[in-house]
Amino acid sequence: MIWVNTTEPGSGLSIFDNIHNITLQATQEGEKASLIDIIVPLPGEAQSMFHVESDSVDHAQVYVSGLPYRPVRIIQGKIPCSGQAITLGSTSPDPVYWAAYALHQALQKQGIEVAQSPANLRREVLSSSAVRQDLCTTLSPLPPPLSKIITIINHESLNSYAEHLLKHFSLAVAGPGDSSSDTKVLKQCWSEQDIDVTGMLLHGGIGLSRSNVLTPKSL
Repeated sequence: MIWVNTTEPGSGLSIFDNIHNITLQATQEGEKASLIDIIVPLPGEAQSMFHVESDSVDHAQVYVSGLPYRPVRIIQGKIPCSGQAITLGSTSPDPVYWAAYALHQALQKQGIEVAQSPANLRREVLSSSAVRQDLCTTLSPLPPPLSKIITIINHESLNSYAEHLLKHFSLAVAGPGDSSSDTKVLKQCWSEQDIDVTGMLLHGGIGLSRSNVLTPKSL
């Protein structure tokens, strides 16, 4: 069992499902496992606190935790002493910056010079005189039906899909807004289905926040 308990920021721009891989290798029983590889989306920024032991367990019991916009990821738990490498996923702390970084790397790989380092609005506040220009617009093919998206969310526990679905729902109903308006729209939806939302506190769409509260009656 591998748990990725990272509250990621909702974003209108994500890349690679906002997931990068971490590969572990078991050692002798009772000893600290080896961190073989971590495909860090932002080299030089992401940090890991590694506390995984090799043990006589039947399956991996690893937990990855972290916070949005914070580079630290805590990896802890146990993996079997089978000697087999185990790969797990973790979320990027800053999806938009990761997308900018990946595009920067791809352009350089093709021999295209880029004058400045990758950045985003959260990291560098542009001056009021700065000019933003659309380079191109690419339309996605027809999106999958909602039933398929929900199946992926529930079967694979993809938090980013859940968060984006809530924001898209809120956008369709109430237009652009902040995260608090997202949850207001969701509570309004439940209320219209004759569900008592008194005492219902929601924070984001992924369900990991300790601020989420549901009464037994609502559930």
